[in-house]
Amino acid sequence: MKKFISKNKVKAFTVVADRQMISTENIEALKESEINYIVGARLGNVSNELITEIDKSVLREDGKSIRLKTDNGYLICSYSSVRYRKDKYEMESKLKKPNTLSVIFS
Repeated sequence: MKKFISKNKVKAFTVVADRQMISTENIEALKESEINYIVGARLGNVSNELITEIDKSVLREDGKSIRLKTDNGYLICSYSSVRYRKDKYEMESKLKKPNTLSVIFS
């Protein structure tokens, strides 16, 4: 990436990746090289404290988003009523199955 940026005289370069496509080591290398990055991740991978903070902060209106500073960078969360209904349906379906435990945030 450094060679590409230098060769093409890129002023602003941002790597966009899914969490499964990029490792913690790669993120550290991007930080050290001062290259911007956006990594998609699931909220299931964050602490309960951060989930609580998100729950308190996010407005439940389509398209509304929040930006929280974390040890790993900024976390941007947005609300979607369509996604909420989908996730709620899936979680409620799991609750109907025996030996399944789920948590529903509303």
